[in-house]
Amino acid sequence: MADRSDGRQNRLLRVLSAVEFDEVATKATRIALRQGTVLQKAWEPILHIYFPLDGMLSHVVQLDSGGAIETAVVGKEGASGVLGLIAPSPSTCNVTAQIEGSAWRLSIADMANITQRRQNVTTLLNQYLSVLHMQTQQNVVCNSMHEVEARLCRWLLQSADAAGRDNFFLTHEFLAQMLGVQRTSVSINAQKLQAAGLVEYSRGRVRLLNRAKLEECACECRKAIQEFSAEALPAENGGQVGKATL
Repeated sequence: MADRSDGRQNRLLRVLSAVEFDEVATKATRIALRQGTVLQKAWEPILHIYFPLDGMLSHVVQLDSGGAIETAVVGKEGASGVLGLIAPSPSTCNVTAQIEGSAWRLSIADMANITQRRQNVTTLLNQYLSVLHMQTQQNVVCNSMHEVEARLCRWLLQSADAAGRDNFFLTHEFLAQMLGVQRTSVSINAQKLQAAGLVEYSRGRVRLLNRAKLEECACECRKAIQEFSAEALPAENGGQVGKATL
């Protein structure tokens, strides 16, 4: 059983009713997210669902050539492994802990048992899947159409939001892989951001110094994802449940 005191850090868990939340907490285990740990391998059965409390998970597609690119990120706003509740199909990507933190983990069997009895939980997870799907589509457009600097600003902001903090460890090599560009491109653009006073980068640790300026430099994809999420997911103040579902 997970400690109920920290579960509400996750947005999806936070909007559950007290009864629904207790059912999830009873079956959940709190785990540490160690950077670089692969929680789910591509083409293997999805056995667990993860609700990050802080830190960040990356959905990464790996190519036979050795290249890889990130298709989506999951932080304290969502969950990874939800597709395992729909059908017993394998994962299509690796799920890797990219920013250290912690998460609640449940087996797919336990989560399926809850969703079978709690329609509201099923609806909520379906709504989040629509957000994840939209994010994946937006990333395809972003990687094809936008400049590296704008994409880097957007990615740093999105990662900070997902992890719930503005200070985290990221190497240029990792950033290059996530953005699908050469490491030199990341280094050049990161140096520009640091020279402008937007970020501080030292020994792999990034600290966001000026979020307002980063917002100005970031591409439109960040705002698009934020607006869609706000529409699709229930308001935390008890407002209308979003209409977007898969």
